[in-house]
Amino acid sequence: MKAGDVVELKSGGPRMTVAGLAGHNYTVVGVARVVPDGCALCQWFEGATLKQDRFPIETLKPSGEEPAAVPVVPVPEVEPGPGDMMAAYNAGKQYASDQKRDKGTPNPYPEGSKLNAEFHRGWRDHVGY
Repeated sequence: MKAGDVVELKSGGPRMTVAGLAGHNYTVVGVARVVPDGCALCQWFEGATLKQDRFPIETLKPSGEEPAAVPVVPVPEVEPGPGDMMAAYNAGKQYASDQKRDKGTPNPYPEGSKLNAEFHRGWRDHVGY
C-alpha cells in the first residue's frame, strides 16, 4: 500500500485515497498530527466535503475500481481583449529590446493567434521595420 492507492474498508464504505502512511505529517483543524505505525491516512469526499481519518492497514483492501475519470471539457477560444493585445504588443517591444542585449525570451503566444501577430507588431515597431 502506498500514497495515492484507492482503498476501502474491508467492512464496506466509500472509496478512499491513501494520503499517507506511518510517519506522514498532517493537520487537523490546525493541529499537527503524525500517522501512527500500522495505519494509513485516508481521504474521501462526502458530497463536496473532504473527509480524512486514520485506519489500521489490516482493515483496508484495494478498491478494485479505478477512480472515476474526470471528463475533459474543451475550453472555447476567448477573443483577446484590449489589455491582452497591449500586453502582447509591449512583450514584443521588450523582446526586441532584450535581443539587442542578447537576452531575449521567446514569443509565448501560439503561432497564428491574434496575440502572436500583436507581439510581432510590437517587435517590428521597436526595431523599426
